[in-house]
Amino acid sequence: MVELKTYQTQAAKEAVKRIVSNKNQTLVGKVGSGKTLTSLETCRRLSESGQGLRDTQHHLLTLVVVPNCVLHQWFKETLRFGVNENQLCLFHGSIKSRTKAFHAWCGRAGAVTNISGRTMWMLFTTFDTYRSSAALLSGVTWGMVIVDEAHLLRNGVAKTADEEIKYGLKNYEVLDRTLMRAPTRLWSPPFTLLVTATVVLNHPMDMLSLARWCRMPDGLMDKADWYNQQGVFKPARRQYCEDHVTVIDVPEPRPVERCVRLVKRDESERLLSDSAYQHLAGCLKIFLTAMRQMGSANRASPEQQAILRAARLQFWGAVTRCRRGEQFPGFFVQPTESAPRSLIASDVDRLVREHPLKECNKLRAVVDWCEELLDAENNFRKGLVMSAYKQPLQLLAEHVRRCKPDVAVFEHYGGGGKANAAILREFSAVSCEGRRAAVLLATRGSMGVGVDLPCVQRTFLMDLAWSRGDDQQALGRMQRPLAQKVHEWVATTASLGSETFSVEEWMRLIQEKKRSMVEEMFAGVDQSEDMDEEEDAMPAVEEPVQQPMEGKAETSKPILTVLLEMLERHGFVQASRKRKTPKKERKVSEKRQKVSSTDTQQAQVCETVGRD
Repeated sequence: MVELKTYQTQAAKEAVKRIVSNKNQTLVGKVGSGKTLTSLETCRRLSESGQGLRDTQHHLLTLVVVPNCVLHQWFKETLRFGVNENQLCLFHGSIKSRTKAFHAWCGRAGAVTNISGRTMWMLFTTFDTYRSSAALLSGVTWGMVIVDEAHLLRNGVAKTADEEIKYGLKNYEVLDRTLMRAPTRLWSPPFTLLVTATVVLNHPMDMLSLARWCRMPDGLMDKADWYNQQGVFKPARRQYCEDHVTVIDVPEPRPVERCVRLVKRDESERLLSDSAYQHLAGCLKIFLTAMRQMGSANRASPEQQAILRAARLQFWGAVTRCRRGEQFPGFFVQPTESAPRSLIASDVDRLVREHPLKECNKLRAVVDWCEELLDAENNFRKGLVMSAYKQPLQLLAEHVRRCKPDVAVFEHYGGGGKANAAILREFSAVSCEGRRAAVLLATRGSMGVGVDLPCVQRTFLMDLAWSRGDDQQALGRMQRPLAQKVHEWVATTASLGSETFSVEEWMRLIQEKKRSMVEEMFAGVDQSEDMDEEEDAMPAVEEPVQQPMEGKAETSKPILTVLLEMLERHGFVQASRKRKTPKKERKVSEKRQKVSSTDTQQAQVCETVGRD
């Protein structure tokens, strides 16, 4: 049986204490804190105490619903925890095989009648498999339900009004109707343990879907009790944080975050970037104009909806183009609409030839960072480089092979699941074979849940995510304190100075806005120092990242308005003129309502932007 850490045992005790008080829990812990083992310990304590047992059973039947990528990991961890394999069922695969395994498991569970030998019997399945077999699984008298990576269901409830529930996710709806709130059940709903590392990812509404499963009073389940436009934090969220959130307080050191300052772009690259930012400003103004037209109309026509949809896609395409170009300037000249998902050899050669490494691009910063892996004492080191996009990593692989022949390069992107898994195994097993270091190049998408790299303790993030929680998930790939002897982690990023505009400047502001929201939300909670997983996960900063804006007043503005002001401040768009009088606006609105065709409306949107 695995020996748990003290902080894991304490979290399990607290969770059990609250669960038996009819307060289902959301178990929150940093990536690598041992949430799986803590969940199993919670389940074990409930089963041994007799809590959650029904009149017809003498053991705790537990349903574990997890993403597909961690299903087998949960099964192996449970065996390592000390649970007999006869008490477990892996409900996955073909319909025939999983049904056979299910009935065999039910037969073994039904044969146990010794009340003094209370044990936990667990069935593991995925979200999609449960949805397809809900009729079969919902007939079991479950004593407890564990949902791993519960933040994936954060959009489960799209709207609540007049006691009417509108679901936003099919997986959430099936679980909710068949287990959590089934009206025809003859027994009470099972205990629920929701496991996640990011209880709040983007918005306070992320918690509403989870709070519905924590047996909070129905009177606190309205949207107005969770969020309004003024950002006032209501008692519903405070009660959820105080009574229904258990945090695994890991006393481990935090990663050190370093920011490499890049020099200003030279004249040729500045012209490329300025053109891309001017295009971004134009797309943003068209998008804002389309949004204003939709807001002024009493009822949006299909043509207006199509215009808004096209403007939104064009704007986010321009954002993507700028984000890729900030990693390597050659991508500034590639239109996002026609850019390939991957580069062929001729594209790589052309970009390397036309845009060589310079001190102002991130590929050069990563190549220089590889020098840290070449330890003076000849200790073999491994590093991880992550990007949201595949093309910069393809170019980086070519540059590292040319400039750092002592560094072995592994590419973890583009392949299927089995191919990527084989690359990870090879990277983890590689040692000194004529090389002095190894680096793994991976996209954020390929390094998702279930990927652990305890052999890595240095990471380079080539770009930012839209929330701090996503960045912490990325750093968690290397931060595995339970499997590492040395608890020292270094995360490196690169950015231009604040005098040079970049989209990441805007993204940092968005991250700060979300972080401030989480801090305010957890402020005043009795265990606030332990519960704010976002604050606990914030790495120690060796070189503080410079915030682009002067004060917090900017964080209260809409994010698109802030971006437009930033573009105006750097001279990529002219400042907007004064707003038209209400009389002129009424005339313009009446004139626009006469236009019916999509092409004419698109032309008028462009004409309006040109006049501004």
